[in-house]
Amino acid sequence: MKGAWAQDWSIWGGQFPDLMGRASDPYDTFVYGAQAQRVGRALWAAGRGEFAPPHCRAWVIEGQLAGGLAGLRGDQVGGCRLQAALILRRAGLVSEEVRQRAQRAATALVRPQPDDYYLSRLAVAPPWQKQGVGRWLLTACEEAGRRSGCRRVVLEAVDRAQLEGFYRCFGYRVVGRGQASENEVQLSYVHWAKELD
Repeated sequence: MKGAWAQDWSIWGGQFPDLMGRASDPYDTFVYGAQAQRVGRALWAAGRGEFAPPHCRAWVIEGQLAGGLAGLRGDQVGGCRLQAALILRRAGLVSEEVRQRAQRAATALVRPQPDDYYLSRLAVAPPWQKQGVGRWLLTACEEAGRRSGCRRVVLEAVDRAQLEGFYRCFGYRVVGRGQASENEVQLSYVHWAKELD
């Protein structure tokens, strides 16, 4: 796909966190509610979290942010999430209520094994949707997993027919489901995996 990985994050520092935030909206809304965007920006500013460098990559086409992905080895996920929680706690963004919701939400997430490559987020900017960017990013994620010595890619995605068709088309299979709820708010994910050869 014609384009390039972003090299200068100062150009994309505003757009990229918002794009990645849309990719994790169900989780962020469940856990952080109205503070979700503020939380994402705090983690981005601190350079911590699953969608901050070095775990993320932005794809740029014709000078526009076309999409991005965030991924890391399974043995890095716990430490990355702990660092993010500490940053948010220091920033005063984690109340006891948020902490409890985060614990409930964690039960809906896939649990990567140490030698898995965890695709935390994949997002395509609206002007670039249905143009092969998602396919290209997913292939780039699989290559990153291979370079990291991982045996498979794992991810969780909201339960939508459109996403099911996308992941199945590229050889992913359902390996589980996860749900969490609070009052009438439901968080529901399908867990996907693909063996890397």
